[in-house]
Amino acid sequence: MFTKCLKNMFKSKQRNAETSKKNHNRIKFVSICFILLTLMILLSPVTLAEESDAINLAFTSDVHGETGNLATWIDKLHNDVSTLDRMIFGGDYPNRMNDGASWSTAQECVNVVRTAYGADIPCVLVQGNHDSQFSSNFDKGLVYDADYAVYAMDPSASGYSSWSFNKSDINKLAEELQDIGGSKPVFVVSHFPIHFCKGNQFGDREVGYADDLLTVLNDHENVIFLWGHNHTIGDPYYGSVMTKGFKIKTRSSGPEQTINFTYLAHGSMMDGNNGAYGLLASMRNESDGWQIDFSYRNLSGKVVSGGSVFIEDQTSPEIKSVAITGITAPKTGRTPDTSAETLSDRYTLSEVSWRPADSIFAADTAYTAIITLTPKTSYYFTESTIATINGNNASKVIPNDDNSLTVEYTFPETKTNTGIIYELADSLENGETYVIVAKSGDEYFALNNSVANTNFLEGKPVTVQGNELTASSVTGSAMLWTAEEASKYMYLTNDGKYLKRESGPTGMLNTSEIIPGEGYGEWQYDYNECKLYTISTSSQGPGTEYLLFYKSDEPSYFQAKSSGSSTSIYIYKLINISPGEEEPINNVEITEIATPKTGKAPDISAETSSNKYTISEVSWNPGHSPFEPDTVYTVSLTLTAKTNYKFTASTEATVNGKSATNVMLNGDGTLTITYEFPKTTPVSEITYQLANELTAGETYVIVDKSGSNYYALNNSVVNGDYLEGISVTVEDDTVTASDVLDSMLWTAEAGNEYMYLINDNKYLQRVSGKDNLYASSDKPDDYVYVEWQYDANAKRLYTISKQSNQYKYSLLYRIGSSSNYFKVDSSADNTNIYLYKLVAIPKTLTEISITKLPDKLLYIEGESFNPAGMEVTAHYNNGTT
Repeated sequence: MFTKCLKNMFKSKQRNAETSKKNHNRIKFVSICFILLTLMILLSPVTLAEESDAINLAFTSDVHGETGNLATWIDKLHNDVSTLDRMIFGGDYPNRMNDGASWSTAQECVNVVRTAYGADIPCVLVQGNHDSQFSSNFDKGLVYDADYAVYAMDPSASGYSSWSFNKSDINKLAEELQDIGGSKPVFVVSHFPIHFCKGNQFGDREVGYADDLLTVLNDHENVIFLWGHNHTIGDPYYGSVMTKGFKIKTRSSGPEQTINFTYLAHGSMMDGNNGAYGLLASMRNESDGWQIDFSYRNLSGKVVSGGSVFIEDQTSPEIKSVAITGITAPKTGRTPDTSAETLSDRYTLSEVSWRPADSIFAADTAYTAIITLTPKTSYYFTESTIATINGNNASKVIPNDDNSLTVEYTFPETKTNTGIIYELADSLENGETYVIVAKSGDEYFALNNSVANTNFLEGKPVTVQGNELTASSVTGSAMLWTAEEASKYMYLTNDGKYLKRESGPTGMLNTSEIIPGEGYGEWQYDYNECKLYTISTSSQGPGTEYLLFYKSDEPSYFQAKSSGSSTSIYIYKLINISPGEEEPINNVEITEIATPKTGKAPDISAETSSNKYTISEVSWNPGHSPFEPDTVYTVSLTLTAKTNYKFTASTEATVNGKSATNVMLNGDGTLTITYEFPKTTPVSEITYQLANELTAGETYVIVDKSGSNYYALNNSVVNGDYLEGISVTVEDDTVTASDVLDSMLWTAEAGNEYMYLINDNKYLQRVSGKDNLYASSDKPDDYVYVEWQYDANAKRLYTISKQSNQYKYSLLYRIGSSSNYFKVDSSADNTNIYLYKLVAIPKTLTEISITKLPDKLLYIEGESFNPAGMEVTAHYNNGTT
């Protein structure tokens, strides 16, 4: 370990030395020290403790009563890491049906850690939304500040179960971060995450004031933010270490936002999402900053994922990295942004220039932003300085002779959108036109200038995709509201009429040709809280906010009321992009289509390097699955040109580098390409042979042995909720081929952890909490229902539950009153399930014999051979000739 420590020190010194002669001399000095110190250690009986230079912090969250899991995890960690500086829990300690025992369960968790690591090990206890007992006892605010800092977010300030951050807590955090500075790692530990996550049966997850918190954290690169809470909805971010430049969304319809800090989960002790039951952070203080290595571990102690981050010492004169933000990405028809931002006080930025230097961004063009940085007094850039722009690695970093640094970044090509689009906006601008949209569940409704329920305005359904409102769903001008500058805020007008609320508590909303007063018709929009509102000026309630609400009655309508705080109102600005001339697509290149092979499943994917068209459909003729022997197969693909591009009657195409068999321009402008592959290999025989494992790409018959009889799993529903079992014959570890139907052939495909089993493009899957079995073209996101394992010793095909008991749901065959069927069962240990793999034995030539002589047998020298009348017989390995 000491040698490792010295290597780390040497490596750090060497990194500094590459920049100047002064540092180069330092290398020589450190090299001498390294040799001397190594000799001293070799001659000394003293040994250093394991990882003596490391500070180790452990994290987990959402124990939910699973203290047995915690004890197992801590014991496995202690086997590898003998010292722990601090244990941090991210909240939700008790069983979810026993929130009142949260503090006592939290103390049990502390005792588990101290049993392994000693009675004086500090533990940080963050409060979660299930922790109601003695809520004031949980850690809040800055709980540690020495070589590193720990700040615990306080959910109780907003109501611990409200799924929201609190503004006062965010402001307090901002003050603490400012005082701490940028050179020290700061662990901001929270129960709630910042990002929006699409949910399952437990619903979507969105946390209040997430934008406010994100704004504060983005000013501090030295922050490591840890979260929990999302373990029940299959959050894909568990087990990932997201660093500066990663993009998240805080709301379902909000924009993606770049983070400027490190963002990761504590882990989940109850569910162990993606194997991440808990997290170890190992920190080392190097000469120029802190190196932090993260490792997520499962209950076996195995490291399942991880990552690292380096917190740079901001007091060093050498500028090793620069981060430039705030440059608006090029968009067709927009004016280039010439401003940029940085959080650093060690250098200044020039204006942004662009290449090409268009005054208005054109479509289908890759633009490069160019910016020059000038170091402030006593600071300097080096040849090895790295840079990011908007969180992305710079395309070029060029040191200049005058000590400045030029940074370039090439943005993706501008879109080819033409005509009108509606883009998510964060404010009302004078003269701009908007569609005003409410989100209700997973649906969206636009404010329409048409009366509903006598005293309100109609809500009409629209479609939102990402940050844009689909233009085709805007069905008329009655949805278009133009902002017009008022004395304080903005009027919203449609068809010459002003949007106006009526006085009183009923929330009446209408439009008026007469300009309304300030408190009734001057509107403001708050992007962070997603609300559109007026402020009352009446003597009865001055300063009261009247917010636009959507009501899902029949018919649905909008109203304006003073009650409530969250209205989920979004505004989409109309942007008119001038159409361009369609560019002909002369050549199409399709690649990565797997050549048909006997016994293999057809490839229904294809690739292209072009950004001018998309591949919308891949099909095969004949439609066999798997491919049969000695057969010619033709693949057919339909291509759709992107906006501003078109196919023509003379467009040419290749498939896997070879000319397409046929290219046809369709009436709707799409292009259909076909390519005929060579005939598949003839086989003497297709057999189904006993196998011990599932292998990706191979095809199997799944068979149950019941007494002396065998039954194959068939993709046909029986008894309402199960799959059929059909009798087959098995002899000498082989299924009789004539018994096998196409609906019995299940192809293995690699999943996230185990194997999918697919028949007719449908996935074999079980139903949560039931014994049902079915096949569906809809693949669940959660692997526990659809990813299968095979245990050849136990003759068992099964999926594994994510719960702490990790139930195995095994495939079972049952004899029913009307039909025999397969189901799943979590209690069975040995299920007599066998796999028989499809094996195609190639048809090969074994012998050639002359079975009839030619008519002509005598020749004069120089005369050519005449084979007339001759018969030659070929003999194959399957006995045919």
